[in-house]
Formats: sequence, C-alpha cells, structure tokens
Amino acid sequence: MRCVNVVVNFLLLSAISCGKKKDCGGGLGSNQINLHFQLPVKIYPLKDTFSVGDTIWIEQEFSDNLQNTQNNKYYTLRNFDFKISYSFIDLNQIGSRTITNPKIVVYTGSNTQENSTKVGFKYENNTYRYKAAFIAQQKGLFLLEFGSTMSEAKGSNTGVTQCENEYYQITFYNNEQANCNFEFLKKSVDKFYQDRSSDLFNSAGSYAFYVK
Repeated sequence: MRCVNVVVNFLLLSAISCGKKKDCGGGLGSNQINLHFQLPVKIYPLKDTFSVGDTIWIEQEFSDNLQNTQNNKYYTLRNFDFKISYSFIDLNQIGSRTITNPKIVVYTGSNTQENSTKVGFKYENNTYRYKAAFIAQQKGLFLLEFGSTMSEAKGSNTGVTQCENEYYQITFYNNEQANCNFEFLKKSVDKFYQDRSSDLFNSAGSYAFYVK
C-alpha cells in the first residue's frame, strides 16, 4: 500500500508541475517575455552642413547575441527579421515630411525603398551587417531617424526563447557617441519635431543636418 501511495503522490506532483506555466523572466510572468534590444548605428561624417552631391554613410554591424535590457540576459537571434527601416525627414515641411525615394546606394546588405528604406542585413558568421551611402540631392534641414515595426512574435517561430509570447522593443544608439545635432530640431517649422525629447531623438539613432 505504501508503494501505491508513493506512486500516486509522484503522479500528482508531476501533473501539478506540468500544469504550471513557464516564468520567462522578462517582466511579464507566465509564458510571456519583454525583449528590448538596443542596436548600434554608425553615421558619418557627422557634420552640421553638407552640400548637394555630398555623401552620408550609414552602417550597422552587431552580433546575433544581444542583451535584453529588461533582464540583462543575452539571447541569440539567428536570421532574425528586425523589421528595421530609416527615413529622411524634411524639417522645413509640415504634414507630409518624408523624402520620397532618396538616392541611396547599398554596399552591404539590401533595401526596399518607398517613403522609408527597409534594411535587409547581410547575416554571416553570427554578425548582422548593413552599409549604404545617402547622396544629398536637395537643400534644406533634414532629420535621419531609425525605427522598427517588430512588436510581437511566438517563441516557437523565432527560436529566440521558449516563451509562447515575445514582445519586442527595438531601439537604436549612435555608436560614434558624438553630438548628432538634437538642437537643430528647434529650427524645424513643425512643432511636432520642435517638441521632440532628447530621449526619443537618441533612441531612434537620429541625426539632424543641413544641406546648402
């Protein structure tokens, strides 16, 4: 009888354990996780003023092993679609502000282009790379900013975690660690950009510049 009780108790404990949902350690508890990754961007040369025909270089290079700022753990993102794009905003305009079909030559990776340029990384040796040249074609005051539409996914599809639901936040930082002319936003004719915070400016990997 004692043996039977031991077996029954073991089965009950197993059933209870299997019924528990996984704590994914990302701030949301059971079977869910917040994933916040900060990706470097390199923009050069960082000048206040360019001339028509000048080139601004845009690069991204980072490992597929990224730290989640929500829990400080590292996760491997293999062949991952970060859904990143960047745009050139005409700060002299109100309303429709994005430069349509800017002149961009891609040297590493690929892009699709409409109102914004969607980044296609070259992924090899556990590293993501992208390099492109923007050729200035019109005069004015402009803002270059990055963004990502990656918001949520299933761990079973991405392979990043074993969690059922993954909630993503992708932000950026300029790894030149230089002044990217945040103060130029005050010279925009659009109050939307005049009132932009420095935190939002920096988290979009932004850079403001003149073409004269």
